[in-house]
Amino acid sequence: MATAAAVRAAPLPGEVDEVTGTVVRVSVDGYAEGPRSSGIAAMATWLVTGRGRTQVPTSDLAGVPTGATVRARLGARRTAAGSRPDQLAEAGRTVLHRQVIAGVGTPTAPGDTAVAAASSPHTVTIALVIPPGGAADTMTLTRLESTVESTVSPFWSEQTSGLVTFTVTRRLGWTTTTTGCDDYFGLWNEIAERTGFVWGPRNHLVLYLGGSPSTCYPGLGTVGGSVESGGYLYVNGSSPTLVAHEFGHNLSLGHSNGLQCDRRPDGRYSSTTRSWTNSCTRREYRDYYDVMGVSWDQLGSLSTFHAQRLGVLAAGQISTVTASSLVTLRPVSGHTGLVSLRVDDPDGGRYVVEYRPASGRDAWLANDSQNWPGLRQGVLIRRVDPTDDAESLLLDGTPTVPLSWSTDFDTALQPGGSLTTWSGRVVIKVVTVSGSRATVLVQVDGKSPTPTVTVLPPTDPERIPRVPLTDPVTTTNRPRTAGHLPRRQVRTVSATTIRR
Repeated sequence: MATAAAVRAAPLPGEVDEVTGTVVRVSVDGYAEGPRSSGIAAMATWLVTGRGRTQVPTSDLAGVPTGATVRARLGARRTAAGSRPDQLAEAGRTVLHRQVIAGVGTPTAPGDTAVAAASSPHTVTIALVIPPGGAADTMTLTRLESTVESTVSPFWSEQTSGLVTFTVTRRLGWTTTTTGCDDYFGLWNEIAERTGFVWGPRNHLVLYLGGSPSTCYPGLGTVGGSVESGGYLYVNGSSPTLVAHEFGHNLSLGHSNGLQCDRRPDGRYSSTTRSWTNSCTRREYRDYYDVMGVSWDQLGSLSTFHAQRLGVLAAGQISTVTASSLVTLRPVSGHTGLVSLRVDDPDGGRYVVEYRPASGRDAWLANDSQNWPGLRQGVLIRRVDPTDDAESLLLDGTPTVPLSWSTDFDTALQPGGSLTTWSGRVVIKVVTVSGSRATVLVQVDGKSPTPTVTVLPPTDPERIPRVPLTDPVTTTNRPRTAGHLPRRQVRTVSATTIRR
């Protein structure tokens, strides 16, 4: 373990060091706990070496994945321009040269199960901490343990099909630290030494900070490399969803954000100018459906974007579309059938489509007192963030002018609604919805889905009713078996599910 002094040590002006270390990122969550605040977030970046941890400006290692091993030449320390998370993330030793000498392996693909057995829980050490400026409050070890084991663990178990569970194995009651939140690794290290915690896979250290000290962010968590990772986190608040959010970072997840554009649902991002067309603005946390956004009042289903990242969707639960298709989606809260659709724009950009009705864990959407933003049920479309592929951007299916953005939470597509991607080449249209399914038409370059002829045995020619051929979009959506669908519908069904 590195000491706080080692972490904070600065080189002399002009000094250059060459180090080899592992890239570790910390999600600095600058929201204020409460339903109406989204705030600012940023990823701070560190190099973990044999001598300790050294912070480097996040932009200096842009594009280098978390968990990679890097050989770097480090220059003088850059001081933070302010106390905002995005300003603090640009502090640290400047990186003059970098070379990735070891990656983090092949990302988990949908349906992969190359992970540890679900019978092995993640172990958790909890501590009630009074940092400088803090004070003991009404939180107890029993209550914090219950939050982890009775609320957070069942949530992540359900969202990962039993792969991830948490059990508390060590506890430390109210204790005062000499290290404050301005040195969060030093704070974590101080408690780790007192509890015997050792950083490692499936091993987590959770600090509850008493008295809501003003120098501490509402939440902070290290970002793991996979669903098997452990990590550090602290919370400066008692909300169970806040704890679940920080655990999500430990498990490798980024944030669920939003993209708001001037009367358009999408825009083109330029990596050269780092700007969007259509006056689009990236909004931190602005996905009120998802725990990795700002869903603080309700703990709804994990978005299928993040479920894909964790590799917990079975092959039959996800489909990738690169050509025009007609697809039936099942509710994301059901965890059965096809729940996630990946759509690739030929000109760049990946979109993730899911159906979220008020059912199961998402039943709160139909309760006006619980659903204070007025989120609608329907089909949600998220875009992989072009600036960070670990994060998502919830697109607005009914975009408005900028003056209305602060109160516009109407993002879900309803029957007849459609969304056109920034290039104009892909249109995603909701055909029909019911409580148990949503039919979605994806058109690429204006083409209709290509039908496939299904040949039935000649011994039973009357199984196909003799009905006029109709457009598949307008055909009645009554539940039937494939063998008893009109001929045109049989063609459509067999042609529109593309799976990997």
